[in-house]
Amino acid sequence: MSASPDFLERLRRLMPGEAVHIGHSFIVLNVAGVRLALDPATENGECAAPFSNLTLTARTRLLSYRPLVEPAHVPSAEQLAECVDVVLYSHTHADHFNAAVLAKMMAANPRLRVFWPAGTPRLLYAPRRRLSRVWNRLLAWLDTFTWADRVPAGLREFSNAVPPRLRLANTRELADGQMVVLREAPRIELHAFEVRHPRPLLWVRSPFEAATPPVLGYEIVFEAEGARRRLLLVGETGADPEVLHRIWAAGDELVGLFLPVDERLRLPIIRALYEWYFHASPHFLALAERLAGDRATIHGLHHGLWLYTLNADDVAVGRRLLQRSRHAPRAAEAEVGARLAESRAARNFGLTAMRRLERLIDAISRYPQRANDKVRLNPLGQPFRFGQAG
Repeated sequence: MSASPDFLERLRRLMPGEAVHIGHSFIVLNVAGVRLALDPATENGECAAPFSNLTLTARTRLLSYRPLVEPAHVPSAEQLAECVDVVLYSHTHADHFNAAVLAKMMAANPRLRVFWPAGTPRLLYAPRRRLSRVWNRLLAWLDTFTWADRVPAGLREFSNAVPPRLRLANTRELADGQMVVLREAPRIELHAFEVRHPRPLLWVRSPFEAATPPVLGYEIVFEAEGARRRLLLVGETGADPEVLHRIWAAGDELVGLFLPVDERLRLPIIRALYEWYFHASPHFLALAERLAGDRATIHGLHHGLWLYTLNADDVAVGRRLLQRSRHAPRAAEAEVGARLAESRAARNFGLTAMRRLERLIDAISRYPQRANDKVRLNPLGQPFRFGQAG
């Protein structure tokens, strides 16, 4: 499947300061003339099954991850390779990474630069343990059940495949705190920072999980019109205080913020637990809106292609969750900063971390908001600008 000619023309003509949301966390941006893609994991609108995505075949597809819309704006790997200079990966889960797509991109564009979490090549090149006949039969039987969603078939494909030997000359592993220069003049810096991945529902450590690399967010620092600017790209996380801290610290240099968001739960009793242990809801966008400077625009990721589409009603509900009584004392900058530091110091899962996050959310809710309406709802496949004029 190939994208429509109209969409490809829009992608090729993407101007500095513009972006296109393909769907989920797959987005293409032009940052001061350098074209970047985050988490390209599909070229046909379908999602590979876990483990299958680490092979060069990636034939097994998740049945529950069907495109919400006709994917006429999803480019093939070869088409995308013509339109970007840099590829960033947040992590190696199947809805964010696909070795088969990457291999085609690298073959089509030998100058393509790829940045991924430290340990990714070790995971890809790890020797595969061939499954016994008994295990193959067991996985084949499990795959007949709808709830298994082709995950057993993906594991069989992974175990029976040869490790992919991707060309690594233009790739680089990044860890928390590392920085690389994408371009010297005008200067563009790429800063990696580790974010906390949500715990999957009914989480059980699966095979090879111990070898899984960390999950990264990316901060891009660049010069535009003689001024220093920042972007934050986060493909996957929950309500992570580290992300909120970086929004706060960026101040008015922040012009674009791309955050993952999942459907909000209607049950108040478990909503906080869900957002802390699993995926961030539109509530997270509202928190970011309170902390971001007036130049920033906020754009939701992790939606729009599979499972969920962000809408204006959910954004409004997220904002209402931060409303406090007008008699509640306002939080000063010092209080917000102290709560951010406290919550960042306890980012592991547990009751202490949850209590500190609740105190942080309360402080942000009482912090005077300088500007509202920073969240943008961008139609899939349509170019949009990030950052506000002035």
